[in-house]
Amino acid sequence: MKSWQIIVAVIVVILVGYFFLLSRSSNPSLNQSSNTNSDSLIYYWSLTCPHCKNVAAFLDTWPNTSKLKLDKREVSENRTNQALFNEAGVKCNIPRDQMGVPLLITPDNKCITGDQPVIEYFKSLFPESSTSATPTSTKSGQPL
Repeated sequence: MKSWQIIVAVIVVILVGYFFLLSRSSNPSLNQSSNTNSDSLIYYWSLTCPHCKNVAAFLDTWPNTSKLKLDKREVSENRTNQALFNEAGVKCNIPRDQMGVPLLITPDNKCITGDQPVIEYFKSLFPESSTSATPTSTKSGQPL
């Protein structure tokens, strides 16, 4: 009789743990991303990526940043965003060994990689703006 109670207790603990983990992964504040609308840009980046820092420097000084519907997803420390990043790579037909950040997914599901292409895409959204911040290198490290 005691072994039956232990088995039931273990099953209950496993189920409680499963639902706890499930509720944590569905919490948007833990995912570091907002609810994505079809007109949102999804931007994958990393804390340690120098090319992402170029994009961040551009966004920090660009006057149109506040007009963007940008869903930023940090991938180096957030496992949920890492999984979403990997899924995005598959949908973008990017070979796993060529996946990298920064990666921007447009509302029409166009995939843009590299700091300069991402920055140029942002600029193209507001062509009337002549003010821009220009990083000193591209993803390949070539001077501009």
